[in-house]
Amino acid sequence: MENIKLYTLGFAFTEDKKWVLLIRKDKDDWQKGLLNGLGGKLHKGETVNIGMQREFKEESGVLIPADEWGYFGKMENDEWCVYMFRIFTNAINRFIPDKITHECVGVQHKEGNIQAHKVSRIKYEKPISNLNWIIPLALDISLSEYIVTGQINTE
Repeated sequence: MENIKLYTLGFAFTEDKKWVLLIRKDKDDWQKGLLNGLGGKLHKGETVNIGMQREFKEESGVLIPADEWGYFGKMENDEWCVYMFRIFTNAINRFIPDKITHECVGVQHKEGNIQAHKVSRIKYEKPISNLNWIIPLALDISLSEYIVTGQINTE
């Protein structure tokens, strides 16, 4: 387990579960131009919850305390492990497009553009392929933990 790279992946939904904050990636060929959750590599000695708090703040500018993130599962293989988190919060409401002008408030980060996306429309907005099953899992509040192991298709 020493050589396995550890990552966080977070999904911040509005409290009504209609919107989620996502990043359209600008780098890494396998996800460039695609939507993904926010997160990244854990720092040495960092807990997964603290890592999720740090990555979300770095990318979105929004501080959501580590203890408010709800763990709901992980994806892993022999090389990496991704811990997945969710939260239902009004802290991301400022990212929702205006109902009249449809203008979006986004954040340009070195990793990509971060904006709120309507959950019901994500499959039409070029998501990374696994978002089509991760987002429904994240929305399932009865789920305590979901684990995917083995080779995971990233195409």
